[in-house]
Amino acid sequence: KASALVTLGQSVCKDELMQAVGRLRQLTRGQTVLFAAPRFVLHAVRTIVTEDAGATGSGAATAASPALEVTVEHVLAFVMHNTARRGVAGLKLWAQQGVQWRFS
Repeated sequence: KASALVTLGQSVCKDELMQAVGRLRQLTRGQTVLFAAPRFVLHAVRTIVTEDAGATGSGAATAASPALEVTVEHVLAFVMHNTARRGVAGLKLWAQQGVQWRFS
């Protein structure tokens, strides 16, 4: 049985996380994943989680508390938030390239 340590960065997205975790060949057969992150990334995770809780009404919309234990679900929410943000940021470039292709 093996464990993998996956480090999280401020802007990690789904593709990057899946690439890292996907290297575990027997993840469903006893291998485990542990996440590690510096304090500023943990703060970003907590901020996203508390903002999401406030937006959906499923929790108190308070400032990111260091007391909030970060779970795998929180990490996944953070990663999907980054993925969506990256996708939206790329829309302008995609549209510009489409217009350029159309008129070239």
